[in-house]
Amino acid sequence: MESECKKITQLNKEAFTVYMAPKSPYGRYVASLPDTRLSGGGAHDAVLVLDPYPEASWGHVVLVFFIDTKTSRLQCQERRGIYLDKDECMYLAHRDRCHDAPTRKSRRRNFAFKCEINFLPTVHLDMDQTRTKRNHLKCLPGLPGYHTCPKAWSLNHNSLALCDPLSHNSHHCVTTPDTIRSSCRLFEVCDQAVLLSGGWNSVTIGDQAEHRLVRMAQLLKNNGFKRRNIKIFHANGIEQLDSK
Repeated sequence: MESECKKITQLNKEAFTVYMAPKSPYGRYVASLPDTRLSGGGAHDAVLVLDPYPEASWGHVVLVFFIDTKTSRLQCQERRGIYLDKDECMYLAHRDRCHDAPTRKSRRRNFAFKCEINFLPTVHLDMDQTRTKRNHLKCLPGLPGYHTCPKAWSLNHNSLALCDPLSHNSHHCVTTPDTIRSSCRLFEVCDQAVLLSGGWNSVTIGDQAEHRLVRMAQLLKNNGFKRRNIKIFHANGIEQLDSK
């Protein structure tokens, strides 16, 4: 992780896409990943995310920072943060049990990788108790000197879905147009492929993911896979993508 951090510090700011959940009059934020809530001492006034590899698929390192107000210089120093104006402190977010991961020299295999934040977090208000919490993290478009924002998945696409599992809590809700079945006869050698793509919120689902999925399906067909043996799961199961 330390070597990766050094590599990122050598990048120009034009390489970074910037995401932000600005200070809200409705409360403070918490940030979560698909498998855990990010640590940092409770709720926070703002969240800043820098993506150093915006052209790459998710799974690479992203930098998440918490910004807290009413913080003294000493408190900010204890958090290894950067003291800003008006008693504000910006410091690096981390996973649980990964406080010293950037500098820790552990003998545990893959410890550094497990501590990486490699997805955009979902940032919601601490007081939001709804099941589908609103994500306040947004890309900042047109920020001078920084990378452009990716085109995010539009929620209007859900109206085209054969089935939206978020609104239909049923085992009969199938999110792909094709029935999942094998077309191979007994003892026949038959190549099968399952392609999974998408994100766990609208910010992490973009046109780039769809284009990569289509290219991968075409690559499989060019190498002998039959179309009926390629099963595709993308976003909410849009039929137009399945027919490409």
